[in-house]
Amino acid sequence: MVERHHRDIGSQCVPKGNGETGAAPFVEESDSMSVASTIIESPNGSRISQRRNAILALYGLSAFWGVTQVVAPENPSFYAFSTLAFATLATMWFWLDRRILARPHLSILFLLFFLTWPIASFIHLLATRGLRGFGYWLIHALGLSATMSTMFILTMLLLFWLGVLDADAMFET
Repeated sequence: MVERHHRDIGSQCVPKGNGETGAAPFVEESDSMSVASTIIESPNGSRISQRRNAILALYGLSAFWGVTQVVAPENPSFYAFSTLAFATLATMWFWLDRRILARPHLSILFLLFFLTWPIASFIHLLATRGLRGFGYWLIHALGLSATMSTMFILTMLLLFWLGVLDADAMFET
């Protein structure tokens, strides 16, 4: 049986020799570069990058949503796709965050989060990070809204500049 002993984040256990078994097959190593590389390559390191990618994908989807509001404002398939994609990405972020924080995850929580992700993300961040979580939620809510609005305005200006949109026809009633 292989035992691993971790004292703190500043030290890690590495196999000694050729991986021979014994009472203490791991020795302590405190090289800071190897600790940093271990954190990056560890399961939590990849989960952290996956969580970051989920957030970036939410911003990308927000930009896509802003563009589709100009290009196809009455297309129900874009609305359905965007709604499902937002909920799926937010639930993926929630699942990864729960795993990183080593919190228990019940299956029903994922369904509830999927159905109510704007409010559920606020509750989750507030419960896990306190007042700092409220700040994270507020910054990202404003950021997603700003991304969507910016892409909406830029797309509208681009289409107007290309002559695709007629500004006079937009304001006629």
